[in-house]
Amino acid sequence: MSYNAYETVLYLLSRQNYSEFKLRNKLKQKKFSESEISDAINKAKEKNYFNEESYTRSKILYRVQKGESTNFIKNRLTQENIEVSKAEIETLASDNHLDQFEILKSLINKKLKGEEFKNLPPKKQNSLLSHLLRKGHRFDEIKKAIKDIPIEDY
Repeated sequence: MSYNAYETVLYLLSRQNYSEFKLRNKLKQKKFSESEISDAINKAKEKNYFNEESYTRSKILYRVQKGESTNFIKNRLTQENIEVSKAEIETLASDNHLDQFEILKSLINKKLKGEEFKNLPPKKQNSLLSHLLRKGHRFDEIKKAIKDIPIEDY
């Protein structure tokens, strides 16, 4: 049984949220024509099954909660052809009572596992720093967060 483009859109959206860019790519992989893809996506939008703003909002909140930096989130969304400013990300985070600096500190605490950073072996220190840098945090932010963690939190 073969599905048409619209049925495929509905099936994909029932499994997870997609940006329009990702949804188009999925449909192209399934060899649908551009007109079929556009019609299917427009029909899903009309019926409110698909909302790019809602997708973007949930992606931003998810990534902030994971401890990713504003720049990192912006770059990830740009890969999906979603344009969002750093200010919009920061506003959305603060509107949802998510403090990126506090999340960074809690991420550090989680990785420290009760140890003090300066007492870690150099290899573990480098590993922690690398992990945080890969999440897009600047080195000065990381240093400040490490210094800001009270000793009793270790």
